Amino acid sequence: MMKPLCKGVVSAYVFALPFMVQAAEGDVYCELSAAQAESEARVLATPSAFVNVGDPSISSRIVSAGISKSLSQSRRAGLTRELAAAECDVYRSSVAIKNSVESIPDRIEQLSLRTRIAGYERATVQAERNLATEKALLGAQEATLSEYTVAQELRDRTALGLAAMHQRASELAGTVDPSTQAVSALITENTSAQARAASLAARIKSARGWDVNVLVGYRHDFGSGSQSPFVGMTATYSFGYSGASAASDRVGELTTKLLTEQRDGGLQRLQRLRQMLHGSLAAESLRKQSLEERSTAIHMQLERVGSLDTQAAKRVRRNMAVEQLITRTELEASAERIREINAWLSKDSRFQ
Repeated sequence: MMKPLCKGVVSAYVFALPFMVQAAEGDVYCELSAAQAESEARVLATPSAFVNVGDPSISSRIVSAGISKSLSQSRRAGLTRELAAAECDVYRSSVAIKNSVESIPDRIEQLSLRTRIAGYERATVQAERNLATEKALLGAQEATLSEYTVAQELRDRTALGLAAMHQRASELAGTVDPSTQAVSALITENTSAQARAASLAARIKSARGWDVNVLVGYRHDFGSGSQSPFVGMTATYSFGYSGASAASDRVGELTTKLLTEQRDGGLQRLQRLRQMLHGSLAAESLRKQSLEERSTAIHMQLERVGSLDTQAAKRVRRNMAVEQLITRTELEASAERIREINAWLSKDSRFQ
């Protein structure tokens, strides 16, 4: 038999599993992105060895060897690493936005299901007792078959409702918990990261428009047998570099603008989520009002038969007690859904 502590540990593990999977996915992507960037950056940032055989301007028997270092490539190596970090931020925030937008409605339902299941379990126990009582009364010829059938239908309704809730809870078991951050904050973070990534990619390309190449080595003349060290520098500059640099500076700004216009962008998805939640809130408010009216009606019926000691009055009290349990449970769950919806809406109130 599993000890209580072990059960708690297993439950905590199962509950935390979606978070672990989500975190692991982001970690693997970022590690992959960094590794790909490093494979390119190492080549760009590391000095190169060179050998030149022959120099027509001096002698065909001269050999030069040494090391060269490109400053432009070093700059591109740094930008490549920065780009990998930006792409990591894009991926993490994109996954967080997707999980939040898709799982918020399921998470709200999941929380209310816990309340409903607990209440329906109590109601089912009470309905089972009622059915057993009616069965005994039917055997003693103190109840009719119709009265027994009413108790049986009430028990079946609560039991089937409970079974459906357990089924739905199992379907929602894999729901990833939404980010603790507001979706609007995640969108801002994601937009900034995407703009930064696009700008860095453009700057990597425009950095090819200039270069300063430093060479250090030895020159050996096989004709005279002499050798001498040398230091050289080669500078290149494209006349299109300034235009390319200015264009790359606009890439981030234009990327931000594009993301705000995209139908499937984070902002638009948030707005659609808010519209859906507002609709759900209005419907739930009407449902709660109906449940309150039903609760009042049940209370009035119980008051009417409260002082009566007849078998019929007792039967009404037994059945109404089950109905009252169900109604109270649904009211609690409805109030919980309303609280959760309002909480999620208030997190992103500036996007109303």
